[in-house]
Amino acid sequence: MASFATAQKFVLHFGAFKDMSIDDIAGTDSGLLYLDNLFAIMEKKHAGGELWPREAFLHDCLQAFLSDPGIAKDLDALAGERFAPIDGGGRSGRLS
Repeated sequence: MASFATAQKFVLHFGAFKDMSIDDIAGTDSGLLYLDNLFAIMEKKHAGGELWPREAFLHDCLQAFLSDPGIAKDLDALAGERFAPIDGGGRSGRLS
């Protein structure tokens, strides 16, 4: 697996955050959520053996970055903000 320092420097070459490092992307709530979602997609591809070598390195970088205790704590806080009761019965749903 990649180190946290290597993961921070990895630059995406596609998508809404093209040419930005993982660390820069994670600087906003929406960017951090994007990385978490991207990792979920990469996990599915990894499980199916469908990752190309460059994708495999991105997967490793995302795993190293998102598993950092501070980053994981930030993600947990964001997840808590994204869910709220939608009725008095304790059910929950996405806010946005």
